[in-house]
Amino acid sequence: MTKGGEDNRAFRSLFSYSVSGHSLGAAYQALIGDSDYPFLNRGDSEGSGMSAGC
Repeated sequence: MTKGGEDNRAFRSLFSYSVSGHSLGAAYQALIGDSDYPFLNRGDSEGSGMSAGC
């Protein structure tokens, strides 16, 4: 793999069953790959070094 490249995949599934206004669900997630998973900034200045109280 070259420097700066991404090699990851995310698989997700969610199954649910609903009866008379009640539901039951089961979820599965798998992250596969050799590089770190990229996370996007949530817009709350976390990790940016800026004070939130400005």
